[in-house]
Amino acid sequence: APKVCTMQIPHVVYGVGAIAGSTIEIYLANSPTAQSSARSVTSVVVGSDGSWGPVNLDDGCAGQTILFKVDGEWMSQSDAWSAGGVPPDPVYGYQLTP
Repeated sequence: APKVCTMQIPHVVYGVGAIAGSTIEIYLANSPTAQSSARSVTSVVVGSDGSWGPVNLDDGCAGQTILFKVDGEWMSQSDAWSAGGVPPDPVYGYQLTP
């Protein structure tokens, strides 16, 4: 299982364009393909406007990968965890698709 680094400056995750009421699960893994060993960090429910988060991931480690599930299905998006990190699109965040 991925190691836990504590007391980190959080990597902030959020997004838009999701289905209202869906559950988004956020994971940390050792690589983008390490889904089976990914550690579940938290989950959020999408708001009525399709937005979710922000979630502060403050127990990631440099080099780990952030993975997402929506309603139990892995999404194709991933990102490298970094202290103080934000989505590649800082305005709209992560737009998750299978």
